Amino acid sequence: MKYMITIGMLLTFGINAYAFECVGVKKYTKNRESKTVMAKLEKIDSNLFDKVHVDIEDAYYSFRKNDEDDYTAFITYGPDYLKGNTMTGSFNSKNEMRFSNVEGTTVYTLKCIR
Repeated sequence: MKYMITIGMLLTFGINAYAFECVGVKKYTKNRESKTVMAKLEKIDSNLFDKVHVDIEDAYYSFRKNDEDDYTAFITYGPDYLKGNTMTGSFNSKNEMRFSNVEGTTVYTLKCIR
């Protein structure tokens, strides 16, 4: 019985600790044609913080929880991934967070919900 309670607590806390989902979106125009590429960010195994990430073509998207209601979003650009943008904030009243950057005719967006 004690074993079952422990497993239940671990599952409950595990689900609550990682309670957000994110999608990376790249919209761009090429040869007068508009294209959109989307991908769900996947969890990185880490004991230090909750973090998700994904590569979409030439952009790396990542999102991590810093503490109770403080999050950091990153979008960095290839080929060397030394340039990019970052934002720190919290979810709005609708439990959404959005971070976008425009580079010429390309819009990079990171959308998260919890």
